[in-house]
Amino acid sequence: MTTTENILPSRLRDKNSNNEITRSLIEKQKAHIMQELFKIADRELRENEIVRKQCLAHLREWIKQNVDIENCITGKFDLKKYSGTDMSRAHAITYETLIADQENQILGVNHVADFDSITPAFQSFPMRHKEINFINLPAPVKYIYDIVKQTFSQKLKDRFVIHDSKEKLLNRVDKLCLPFEFGGEMPAKEMIQMWKEELNAKRERLLSFDSINLLSDRGIIRTRNITAHDNTGTESLPGSFRKLELD
Repeated sequence: MTTTENILPSRLRDKNSNNEITRSLIEKQKAHIMQELFKIADRELRENEIVRKQCLAHLREWIKQNVDIENCITGKFDLKKYSGTDMSRAHAITYETLIADQENQILGVNHVADFDSITPAFQSFPMRHKEINFINLPAPVKYIYDIVKQTFSQKLKDRFVIHDSKEKLLNRVDKLCLPFEFGGEMPAKEMIQMWKEELNAKRERLLSFDSINLLSDRGIIRTRNITAHDNTGTESLPGSFRKLELD
């Protein structure tokens, strides 16, 4: 069970922990949510159960036959490439946990970033970043952003939203998703504790990422060397897997 599933019903369970009717309603709600998730996956990702199983089977077989990959789960995530601070590590652990959850894979992630004490490090990650909301953005950073965003596609521009107050943030993001300190209902301390519990429940999987190893990058297709890779072993992969490019 994910933290996102727990946030809303947790208080209800605390008050009615012995109430069988309440537990039954929560289970029915979860079942309904999963059905809605499957509809979203079919509509936005063109993914149904048959397609998902076929794609996973093809990809797993390709990974198994690829001599350049060892202990692959999601790919090599090299923290040495960026700042080695605890904050960077916390982000890596957070995203690795989120991306392993089916609900987040389907719905995507809506970010709320408080730039009051931002660090310069930045990483990309293969998640569905639906929207990124900034608050307390420093004036120099906003100036640079206003210049750079001119190069963004309209779709990307629509995903970046800058708020100059908590009130405007609440107009964009449901307060149930925000901590009390930002106008929500649940204190940040309580949210953080719930997230720690989920991380602890998935500790073994997170630690297993340390064994991931890319033996060689010779088979990686990049836009600058796409013509040099005619024999990467991807010919047998269907659709989007064959066309996957990395920058």
